[in-house]
Amino acid sequence: MTGAPPPDEPGQARPDAADLIDYAKLGDWAGFVVRAVGRHKLLAPAVAALVVGGTAGLLALLPRAYVCESSLLAQRNQTIASLGNPGRSLGWDDAPLRAATETVMRHDNLVSIIQRTDAVRRWPLNRSPLLHWKDLLWAALGRSPTVQSLTESLTGLLGTRLQVKVGEGTIGFEVEWNDDVEMSCRLVEAAQQSFLEGRQTAEISTTSDAISLLEARALPIRARIETTVDKIEVLRAAHPNARRKVVRRPPASDRSAEAEAKELADIEAAIEDKLRAIAEQEALHRRQVEDLQTRLAEQRSFYSEAHPAVVEVKQRLESIAREEPPQIAALRAQARELEQELRRRTGDPQPAALAGLAPRLGPLDARVVRAQRTSLEDDDPEIEQLRSDLRYDMARYLVLLDRIDAARMERETSRAEFKYRYTLLVPAELPKEAVKPDRAKVLGVSVLLALIFATVAAALADLRSGRIRDPWQVRRQLDLPILGELR
Repeated sequence: MTGAPPPDEPGQARPDAADLIDYAKLGDWAGFVVRAVGRHKLLAPAVAALVVGGTAGLLALLPRAYVCESSLLAQRNQTIASLGNPGRSLGWDDAPLRAATETVMRHDNLVSIIQRTDAVRRWPLNRSPLLHWKDLLWAALGRSPTVQSLTESLTGLLGTRLQVKVGEGTIGFEVEWNDDVEMSCRLVEAAQQSFLEGRQTAEISTTSDAISLLEARALPIRARIETTVDKIEVLRAAHPNARRKVVRRPPASDRSAEAEAKELADIEAAIEDKLRAIAEQEALHRRQVEDLQTRLAEQRSFYSEAHPAVVEVKQRLESIAREEPPQIAALRAQARELEQELRRRTGDPQPAALAGLAPRLGPLDARVVRAQRTSLEDDDPEIEQLRSDLRYDMARYLVLLDRIDAARMERETSRAEFKYRYTLLVPAELPKEAVKPDRAKVLGVSVLLALIFATVAAALADLRSGRIRDPWQVRRQLDLPILGELR
């Protein structure tokens, strides 16, 4: 048939795929390459040393990344809450890790961490040689970064290098930072502290805001009660059946008195919130100092005073104890502005409200009690209407007082149980070694590459010389038989 392959002839071997590879030739070339290394006793070691030395030099120039981590144990402690307020509703606010990642990874919180750790100032001080040369080149070109641009860059870098790991009852913080081993530890501690501050603000400030709203609602009612009592006393004194003369106090306009009382109450409530926030931040700052003192005592039990771990903890303790956190300074400035506004509004250089900022709320005085009693002057319809308004306002006022008292108890309970809610499991410690680059792995690969390059360099040197080194070159390249070898 046309196009059909011819049948195999007897005695003709069918070609095998394995015969396509000339193993003898491969063996000859392999022996040639191995023997070339022996023939070039200087070239091969020089190439290998160049590869290994170049790799070691590159490792010294490249930036090194350090990883630091810490973790907290979060637990629901309802003992204080149940004893302080048995009727307390345990709801969403008792989830200690609610929105933990969002709390730490907010942009404004990342900026606060960068500012708190002084990362902008320390950034150019610990750069690797390669990056330092790059910075010098940019400076020579007049393109050095400003403080604002560097803050934004470090904030974005921290957003990619900081990891918040929320587990079952635990929360971990991990930071990978280049070159500055101490900064990686600082960033982890700052992230952990910002989380605790955020949680305390979320758990306590909400109740404080509710108290401020209730007080702002109760103060105008208290002012209206006082005004109503004044009117009742004036009408009773002017009534024909009046038994005694009542000293008239100059009544103020209901609307102006309520507005003034509300504005002053808002200012006083804002000052109280600021002072309360300052106290809470100071408590957190003291707790951080105590944690560092405890950690320093633990380090001293294992290491001497000259050990780097002890020196680093001592330096951080001195820095934290010496410098006031920027959050407290900002709150103090805001409180001073509000105090100046209160002095301007009241005309008093030292208003009584600033002496502890106790709200002008509490039990009603005897005048209000007397105004409710029935007397001979109460046949006047106007007095009766005022007494009816007074009873209504007093009922609302007393309800608000009860709610304010319950809210204050809730706030104090939350503040007391907060310090038992989070326990430090793994403290932030200085990393022992860099995680990137892996020096052992890189050097191991470089040794392997050095052997390969040294062998190839020796073989290429023999081939470029054009000299015949092995007998098989005569057979294969010149197609001549070898009669004998002389060594």
